[in-house]
Amino acid sequence: MKKMRKIFAMLLALTMVLGMSVTAFAAEKATITINNAGSGIFSYVKVIEADPTTDTGWDFVDGYAEYFTAEDAFNTDDTQAIIKGLIYAENSTATEGDEIDDFVDKYAAALQNVWETLSAEGTEDATIEVDVAGLYVIRGSEEGFNYTPMAVFIGMNYESGKPSGVVDSAQVEAKKSPTSIEKVVDDTIVETNQEVTYTVTSTVPYFPDQDTNRWYVITDTIKGADYVLTNEGKLSVTVKIGDGTTFNRTYEVMPTDVSDGTADHTFTLDLTNDVELDLDHNKYANQTIEITYKAIVTGLVIDNDVMIGEGVNGVDDKYGSDHEDVISGTVTLVKTDDNATEENRILLAGAEFVVQKTEEEKVVYAIFDTENNNTLTDWTENLEEATKLVTNDDGEITVNGLAPDTAYEFKETKAPAGYSINETNATVTWSDTDITEEEISDENASAITGDASMKDTKLASLPGTGGIGTTIFTIGGCAIMIAAAALYFVSRKKTEEQ
Repeated sequence: MKKMRKIFAMLLALTMVLGMSVTAFAAEKATITINNAGSGIFSYVKVIEADPTTDTGWDFVDGYAEYFTAEDAFNTDDTQAIIKGLIYAENSTATEGDEIDDFVDKYAAALQNVWETLSAEGTEDATIEVDVAGLYVIRGSEEGFNYTPMAVFIGMNYESGKPSGVVDSAQVEAKKSPTSIEKVVDDTIVETNQEVTYTVTSTVPYFPDQDTNRWYVITDTIKGADYVLTNEGKLSVTVKIGDGTTFNRTYEVMPTDVSDGTADHTFTLDLTNDVELDLDHNKYANQTIEITYKAIVTGLVIDNDVMIGEGVNGVDDKYGSDHEDVISGTVTLVKTDDNATEENRILLAGAEFVVQKTEEEKVVYAIFDTENNNTLTDWTENLEEATKLVTNDDGEITVNGLAPDTAYEFKETKAPAGYSINETNATVTWSDTDITEEEISDENASAITGDASMKDTKLASLPGTGGIGTTIFTIGGCAIMIAAAALYFVSRKKTEEQ
């Protein structure tokens, strides 16, 4: 009986040791680190695992072989042949050739098949912990980006000379390309003829190895503005990647005129070689790219579109695009009689005005294109060069192309007939300038409005001939003459008496 107890005790101890070793063995985990993950969400699945009963020592996890054997992938039921091909591709030094390209395309198709079965929901952590060796497929999701399938191999640790079952950690680059672009302008409500700076921000996409026709092209179109050009007629476009330490360049591009109703000018900048897509095609992958250039406002509304990824060599795909509008304001002055009331306004035609503002402590006067709805074109310090605007039969002057963040005044330079000049300038009051992107359009170009008003005083009456005014003067004059004559005779009489 004692012998049996000893045997049971030994078995229990052995069980405990084995249990502890299994726990310790299971506690060993590998970490998959996703670099440049941004704010992505990731889900994953193991598709190949170790199997000592097969020729390769690996086999597909139940249910996943079909995605590799499918017609659009490797198109064979020989799963071990597929795995042998994966092993050969991993260890081969060949990097190009029809056979390599064909294999890469089939592998990409198989991974895409698996990717489509994964949920778009998952972990926000860019690290994934696994405890079993094998091939894992990862799906990434992020607003504004498209992810291509990522495959990560987690191998066994052989430090002890034989597989210990402890798996090695691995890293993978997030393979994504932007679906949207952010485009902003330094001011959205401006004067016409004002210079504005456009800034386009995007992300350099990750180009999968199977992409043989890699390109990265920027296309910009603009309406209602002119690009700021050099003496050679070129536009300076500055491109910065990341913090600009390794890539900060200025390009001189030649814009072309469009004038087809959708745009006035456009330019294309091909950065395919400069971001080294051909030599090291993922050197700048997932880094921020910033593009800036300048334009002069010529219309009341600027329509501006940018697209990154407009294809070359017949490729029609695009990574993303954005649109930015700029608008100018419309101001109306009303001229009335100073005795007019709201109920009975007397509108004055024929009053002449100039528009002025203070710029760098100097008063400057506006020059308008009177053939184009009195649209602002320039400013001058010379009052004589300023455009003289005259009120119409409704007592109004309307001007376009002004910006509500500037204090404008209407200065009267000539009063209408029968009135005197008002020496106090009329200031512009703006309406609500909180306008949405949707409200800015050619049809709604006057969405930003301002108004001003001025009253003139009738000319004062002056004395003339005839009427009571003349009678008073005549009587007064006669009285003075009679008084003078009386003084003369009195003085003469006194002299004779003496």
